[in-house]
Amino acid sequence: MEFQVRINSRASLEEMVARVSRLFQCEFRPSHAKLFEGAPAFEAELLGLWITLSYRSRPESDFRNYQLVGTLQDRLEVKWEIPSAYLDIDPYILTLLRRWDAEEWYIPDVEELRRGPRAPGSEGAG
Repeated sequence: MEFQVRINSRASLEEMVARVSRLFQCEFRPSHAKLFEGAPAFEAELLGLWITLSYRSRPESDFRNYQLVGTLQDRLEVKWEIPSAYLDIDPYILTLLRRWDAEEWYIPDVEELRRGPRAPGSEGAG
């Protein structure tokens, strides 16, 4: 089970953490995971998911591309009663964020995942 949604925003990382924390009703803390190589990021654990919030700066603008990602924790092995090894909850998370935070949240398409974040204002995949 996992999700990844994104938003282009001028908000600070701390502002985004507050928004997401309020929505998910959990507390994010600074992340020191090797994944972020010292870049600023926050993490939380909720319902067996490791949830991270990080961003990529866009040198050509004052927008940041925030990435909210949830993945199963390594120590949690789930035996599903449904015939599926993978459960994508992107649409559910996207609906929550758009309803309770901002319409600008989107699901990145495969091309964006390969090449990096899209420019603010361009058409999204979600």
